[in-house]
Amino acid sequence: MTASASYLLHSRVPASLGRKLELAARLAHRDRAGERGHATFASLADDEVMELTALSSLDDLPAVLAERAELERGVIPWLAGEWRHEILTHVEDVVPGPGAISTAPMVEMRHIEVPPPVYAEYRGWRERTIYPAVRGRPEIGDFRSYQSVLSSSPGVMFIVGFFEEPERYREVYRTPEYRGVLEEAGNRYIAQGLAGLLCKTYARPHILEHRTERAA
Repeated sequence: MTASASYLLHSRVPASLGRKLELAARLAHRDRAGERGHATFASLADDEVMELTALSSLDDLPAVLAERAELERGVIPWLAGEWRHEILTHVEDVVPGPGAISTAPMVEMRHIEVPPPVYAEYRGWRERTIYPAVRGRPEIGDFRSYQSVLSSSPGVMFIVGFFEEPERYREVYRTPEYRGVLEEAGNRYIAQGLAGLLCKTYARPHILEHRTERAA
């Protein structure tokens, strides 16, 4: 039986300039492990802060949203824009990991939209291609497959936890084997081709703070 959350509330918001770490640290006070886990991350590329909240079922959603309403009012001074929320449902664990949400210090969110006429074919194809290419890679802590339930950007979401430096982790996708997989995916299974593969890397607030101090 998988430990992964049956559903995830995926929440994102742009922080005001220079306030990303402060906002992420404030939100991270709610982080917890367990069946109803919560994890806060900050983008390595821009000012976005992201949260993942585990749901056992969609019946949990009203209580989670009620709790969030108060939380979101409390961080308004740190925000540069509106919150974006979507609901994801768990499909399978490619590389299993402990906990309802990845416990890794960094995660990458890998999103594609698959045209519905080829979705069933795509599911079989990724079992033969993507999954063997990532299983057994030491850079990857866990690799979980989700699918949107309610989203303005519907599609497949791979949530990948990793412990290595981001450049070392990205070597997973630079092998000749994986480049061939990407080319095939872009030609047949990804809406808008390879331009439709959206990847974003996030770190837990204390990890990003450490990286920022080290780079200073």
